[in-house]
Amino acid sequence: MHVKLRQTMLVIVAIVLLISGPIFTTSPRSSATVFPITALPELPGCVKAAAWNAPWKPEFSGVDRELQSSYQCDGYKFHVYLAQYFIQNQGKEAVSQANHAIPKSWRYGRTQA
Repeated sequence: MHVKLRQTMLVIVAIVLLISGPIFTTSPRSSATVFPITALPELPGCVKAAAWNAPWKPEFSGVDRELQSSYQCDGYKFHVYLAQYFIQNQGKEAVSQANHAIPKSWRYGRTQA
C-alpha cells in the first residue's frame, strides 16, 4: 500500500475516533441512554463492504459498542472503525496504553516510499 494512501486512511480513522465521543454523547453520564447509531452510513460514490475487510483492526479494550466497515471509493479502499464507551472507568477508557488505533508494525516497522 502506498505510504500516502496509508496516511490518508489513518487520518480518516483518527478523525472518526476523535469526534465520535462528543457527537454521540447526548445524555448525562449517569443516564443509561444507548448509543443511537447501529451502522455506519452509506457514502455517495462509494461501495460499502459487508464487513471490515482489512488485514488489521484497531484494538480497544472494554468497548461498549464497535462499528466498523470498509469502503471502496474511486479505486481506493479505506476502513472506518468507531469505538464507543458509554461510561469510562478504570480499565475501560478511550485513552489508554492498552488501546491501539493502528497496528504496532506501522508505528515501529519500516515503510516503503
